Amino acid sequence: MPIKTNLTSLEPSRDKLRKDIVLLSRGYYNQTAFPDGKITVYPWDNQVNEALIRGSRRTQQLQSIMIELLPKLCNLNGAKTDDILVGDMNTVVLVSKAIARAYTVTFTAQCPECGSKNAESVQIPDGLEKVAEKTTDYPGWDAVVLPDCKDSVKLRPLTVGDTRTVLDRTPEQKKIATDATALLLTAIHSINETTGTMQDLVQWFNALVPGDQHFMRVKQNELYPHLNTRLKLQCNVDTCAAEYEFELDVDTEFFR
Repeated sequence: MPIKTNLTSLEPSRDKLRKDIVLLSRGYYNQTAFPDGKITVYPWDNQVNEALIRGSRRTQQLQSIMIELLPKLCNLNGAKTDDILVGDMNTVVLVSKAIARAYTVTFTAQCPECGSKNAESVQIPDGLEKVAEKTTDYPGWDAVVLPDCKDSVKLRPLTVGDTRTVLDRTPEQKKIATDATALLLTAIHSINETTGTMQDLVQWFNALVPGDQHFMRVKQNELYPHLNTRLKLQCNVDTCAAEYEFELDVDTEFFR
């Protein structure tokens, strides 16, 4: 006997709820796979949840888990996972989860001024600031000049492959540079039109004054295409009404 259901269609929700979005990178690195920067994102469903749990048992590194999940969350259309920009991967992950929540994510934010807890919500992706959108003719790097030493540094957006390489380094390699520093240095396309090994880059970076080091970290974060998860909020207590910033906690628990 056929199942009796109130569903009007038995089309898989993965297909029914899928959403086409435009990547902030405009897919400049593979316009064949992502024409006009478009990519199809699928909803975060039970199968993805199960894959997340399995991945969490193997590693506590969220980025490694997201890399494994990425092909389940979108149509890569022939593109290699390692070639996808980290910012594009994060956008796909956020949108996929948002689809499953009707595009609205609710959370509680505590006002730093009066201590009250405010119930908040944000629409994803429309409610998040778009940072460093690119064009299809983007050359693949941005040039900055360090304020103290005046070196001209070209910084490129990191790829999933870059992240995988850094996270998979040996203990001996990790002694040379932390993951955060190694990722920053991997983002360097060239320094005064020259390139070098990771050891060369570490030696150069350690010779920079702290101000130049900080400047480069800030610029690397500002220049890669991504959705900003740092929100500007206002306390909903009338006697306070303080404005403050809140970081949307995008960790493993957020995605469960």
